[in-house]
Amino acid sequence: MMKNKIICIILAIVTMVGFTGCQLAHEDLAQAKINDRLIGVFVSYEYIDLFDFEGYLNDNIGKLANGGEIKIDGTDNQYNDRLYATLVDEEITTTDGEKHTNYKYVFEGVDGISMFSPTIIDPVTGDSYSSSSSHNGISDLKYHVNVGDNEKGIELEGTIYIASGAMSKTLFTNPVYQSNDGKVYLLSGQGFSSDNLDEGELFTNTMEDSASITDNKITTTYTASIKLSIATINPTEKIAIYQMDSENNIITKNEYLPEKVPEEILPDKSCEYFIVESHKKTFNGEKQVERQLFSKKDDSLYYLKKGAKNVLYKTFSTILWEDLT
Repeated sequence: MMKNKIICIILAIVTMVGFTGCQLAHEDLAQAKINDRLIGVFVSYEYIDLFDFEGYLNDNIGKLANGGEIKIDGTDNQYNDRLYATLVDEEITTTDGEKHTNYKYVFEGVDGISMFSPTIIDPVTGDSYSSSSSHNGISDLKYHVNVGDNEKGIELEGTIYIASGAMSKTLFTNPVYQSNDGKVYLLSGQGFSSDNLDEGELFTNTMEDSASITDNKITTTYTASIKLSIATINPTEKIAIYQMDSENNIITKNEYLPEKVPEEILPDKSCEYFIVESHKKTFNGEKQVERQLFSKKDDSLYYLKKGAKNVLYKTFSTILWEDLT
């Protein structure tokens, strides 16, 4: 009889887990160690389940067998695990042909978009420096470091543009931390989805945290503000670039597929400004045209290009004004 009762309780828990989903493994920022620093966010396309259900069940089976009540709501900190990032290196070649090694943290085997600012310790020289790591799915990235007497902090802000009509699938915003020993990890985050299919729908999530770090008897207060926006936008099908003279006459007009726009554009000698025309299609098939003006004060022009998972990101083309003679 007791064995059957335990089996029934386990089945009830498994059923409850299936219905609670995100709430089961959600861990608030306050549940991280007080001296671990919030450094950013990792947006995943699937829920990252880090809850140790087996350990929880083993520790509470006695209570369950005796008819006790359990409540799984994400407040059992000791059962929430972490997913650690790996420090990898890549060889970068500059425009001058020089090569150097760039280090960054990646969450291997997890598909998503990163926006975080870790401290990197060079494994060769031992030097440490702050780094801003972001996926090309992040647009409008802003990164600011605050430094003062016994205080430090970062402010990160970025936007993910999703093709209109593609927001029925849930995205998950997972906070990313760095511990005093330099390890970078994420915690399971909250999910977001929307049935609003029109262009211009916007969801913004701001995470703020602070930590006190003591080194050589000196305590430094670290603060972080991470602001991530997810916006729906109609995808671009064609780009038309106009060169205009001082009399507002068209000098040249060139049309491109978004992935075929050249990385550098040489203006005509009489060019005063550019008009970039983005031809879009709404989720219900309607045509749409948007225009942007770029003057000699702008060193580049930009447009939105579609990437993986219906993510659109800003792509820039350099305007070679200095090459005009």
